[in-house]
Amino acid sequence: MKITCDIINDLLPLYVDHVCSQDTTALIEEHLQSCGQCKHLLEMLQTEIKSPAVIDETTFAQAK
Repeated sequence: MKITCDIINDLLPLYVDHVCSQDTTALIEEHLQSCGQCKHLLEMLQTEIKSPAVIDETTFAQAK
């Protein structure tokens, strides 16, 4: 069975969270060596997402 990008894309979140088996990790890493598209998706998943600051009601009222 050929491992497609769709399968790798399904597994990448598990790979990023380090919850894959050693066999799955090896499979993903082998695929990433030859697939720039999946490598780019991995980089996006590894990028820290910054959430907006939480503002309490008092601070919000003062900002008005």
